[in-house]
Amino acid sequence: DPQATSGFNLALPSSSCPHCGHVIQPQHNLPVVSYLWLRGRSACCSQPISWRYAVTEVATGLLSVLVYLWLLNQHLDAHRLAMELLPSLLLAWWLVAITAMLWHSSIDTQALWQSLLWLGLIANLQSTNTTLTTQIIAVCAVYFLALLTTTSVAFMQHTKGSRAGQTSYPALDPTWHGLAALAAWFAWPGVEALSLGAV
Repeated sequence: DPQATSGFNLALPSSSCPHCGHVIQPQHNLPVVSYLWLRGRSACCSQPISWRYAVTEVATGLLSVLVYLWLLNQHLDAHRLAMELLPSLLLAWWLVAITAMLWHSSIDTQALWQSLLWLGLIANLQSTNTTLTTQIIAVCAVYFLALLTTTSVAFMQHTKGSRAGQTSYPALDPTWHGLAALAAWFAWPGVEALSLGAV
């Protein structure tokens, strides 16, 4: 139910047991470590915890190491490496979070894609490869194409229908938000490889 989950985000409310709803204590919420320590079971009700959580955490850790090694291989000076590491990690973490959400449930990923879009624009404020204007134009172009496509499809369906009435315009598919977010990031070093991974 979208209304039931509308108040949820990455910070609030605190993580809770999916079986009994008990708030998970910080020492039981450490990535991978807590899963192994509790032997794959909840600390409050001893119900099994899905292995998918541990897989997601391990994948995030490995991807973070790969991003760091990839940037290290670019022979950047220490200052440039530090400036590019955090945005690159944020991009990787957001893509993992979106993939995990799609894998674990059917929750709409639009909010994550849109936050990734804004992070991309902010990250490119300091980019020397392109201007922020270019990124904004690219994002606008994606959304213009999305609206044009959605409007055309809705118009064609309305034209083929026998009943006269107001044409309904469905919400944009999350894929369009994803393309817009990647357009905002596209100039960042290494994003081409990460974008292929996202696809």
